[in-house]
Amino acid sequence: MLGELTRLDLETAKEDLQTRTLAPIGYDFGRLIYLSSLRNFGTGEYNHHGLAHSFSESVASAALAACHQEVFYRLALSPLESLVAQVERFIRSSRAS
Repeated sequence: MLGELTRLDLETAKEDLQTRTLAPIGYDFGRLIYLSSLRNFGTGEYNHHGLAHSFSESVASAALAACHQEVFYRLALSPLESLVAQVERFIRSSRAS
């Protein structure tokens, strides 16, 4: 029973993250950059205050990791032209020249 609740919490947290945070970004390369920025490279843990507040630190971190992996795989399996277009879109939206 406890395992089911954890899985349900994880799926609910992923849905919340995808709907409220990732969908408005509009493209997978932007989502990948955003999710990467939430990862502590020293510990490998993800931090998202709002998601952790709504769920828990561990559920939020697991949801972020799962979404990060899904976005990465979608990009890795996408046609090269699509990836290039997304990288160009990101560069154009960047404030740096």
